Amino acid sequence: EYYKKALEADPNHADILGNYAVFLKDVRKDHDKAEEYYKKALEADPNNANNLANYAGFLLADGRYEKGFELLEKSLKLASDTQQDLKLECCFYRYAHVKDEETKKQALIQMKELIQSGIRSPGWNLTRNVERAIEDGHPHAEFLDKLSRVISKELSAEVLEEFDIWKDTQ
Repeated sequence: EYYKKALEADPNHADILGNYAVFLKDVRKDHDKAEEYYKKALEADPNNANNLANYAGFLLADGRYEKGFELLEKSLKLASDTQQDLKLECCFYRYAHVKDEETKKQALIQMKELIQSGIRSPGWNLTRNVERAIEDGHPHAEFLDKLSRVISKELSAEVLEEFDIWKDTQ
């Protein structure tokens, strides 16, 4: 109801449209409607790094890689230095879904630096991305799941130390 009231007051507010899309995806599980609102959010502000990243994650979890990676790269280019949590989320999407091993390695290096500096995205739901990555044959399924839960602040970063891939990342 609050989203509807906010959108009635300002129907082209990119942040409200984007947040409503996330709500529709994560809470209502209405993916068709969520996508509609992601698109509206980007029509309202095509350079909103947060909405670009959220829609990219949505598309990547849906297996729509070309458009998802396009939006992901645009988001990373637009993200400000104060949006470290957004950069962490984008690196996670890259690590989870990219096939190129060097790109995957670079994403993991960036995530490790961000996580070690205390950056998190509390409450972010990365489950669909983890499931898609595992379905697509990600080589480190258990690690990927724990990593997503560290990012969303469900687990302490120390749990990653049990994985050689994390310990060997420099």
